[in-house]
Amino acid sequence: MLYNFLMNLIAWNCRGLSKNSTMDRCREFIRNHNSFLILLFETRSSTISGPNFARGLGYHWRFSEIPSLGFSGRILLLWNSNNVQVTTFIHSRQVIHAVISIDGFFPWILSGVYASTSYLIRKSLWTELASLASINAPYFIVGDLNVTLSKEDKLGGKPFAINPGIRDFRNFVDQLSYVDLGFSGPPFSWCNNRQGLGRVCARIDHALGNHPWVLLYPDCLVRHLPRTGSDHSPLLTSLTRPHHIGKKPFRFEHFWFDYDEVTSIVANSWTPYSYPNSLSNFHRNLTAIRCNVSLWNRHSLGKLENRIDCVRDRNHILEAKDCERSLRPEDSVNLSIAYKEHQALLRQLDTK
Repeated sequence: MLYNFLMNLIAWNCRGLSKNSTMDRCREFIRNHNSFLILLFETRSSTISGPNFARGLGYHWRFSEIPSLGFSGRILLLWNSNNVQVTTFIHSRQVIHAVISIDGFFPWILSGVYASTSYLIRKSLWTELASLASINAPYFIVGDLNVTLSKEDKLGGKPFAINPGIRDFRNFVDQLSYVDLGFSGPPFSWCNNRQGLGRVCARIDHALGNHPWVLLYPDCLVRHLPRTGSDHSPLLTSLTRPHHIGKKPFRFEHFWFDYDEVTSIVANSWTPYSYPNSLSNFHRNLTAIRCNVSLWNRHSLGKLENRIDCVRDRNHILEAKDCERSLRPEDSVNLSIAYKEHQALLRQLDTK
């Protein structure tokens, strides 16, 4: 399958817009990741305005922002108007909402979140986000949510406990059946950068999608980038749509289970996450299995055409033995398996 990377989206708590490192990183996002849309949080009061920052990224960059309150807050949404159309329709202190349109594809709703550290103030955020759940459209939530989802999301500090803030977040995700899109890279998106026993790391930056979103971008990838210039990792979200040329989606071939390592790969890829939303757990495990098995298939079994040649040669040898009545019972079973493998490989080649 060929994948067309439509857009790489960045969401980052940069902790200040006036720092040279913030502009440098944003230019890096564009240069290295071809980012068409950038969400910046906690940009703070700054002499650098939204228009000036957008112009610093390039002539075609546009912006929308939520002003800071004193030295705290502020959300800045930036996009390349050559690649994407953005229409902001509402915002509040903790979130900016926009309709994202890419030529030739169904529009979707983006909510860029910079949540309060107070769980009492975050209650209004969950209510606001839940109000958009009734819209029958692909919906993507990303940003600094300032809350963990499970015990796997925290290292150091006080022992993990289900406090009211975590309970509210879990209820929000679970009741609306949003899917935690997971991540690759380092397991934590924030660190207090202290040393020794005082060091705390946590995953408090998240990317969530509803069912229409997962159907629209089934191969969406979220990655934690290095925390350079901030105590938060930028979230790089790669939005893809399969570009079909007579090509079908990933198919788990039954003959793969003839290889002992595949059984181990599947078992090791299935992790008992403690996230409350069973759909999120299921989605993360299936994604892990697909990626790990595909990697094994590519590196262990080699190129498709070479595998077909090997299977075909093995079939010829077994068939010759069969014609000579020298085929052992176990060879007869192997021949039947080889036929099925050959058929499956030809099917893959036909849809390559």
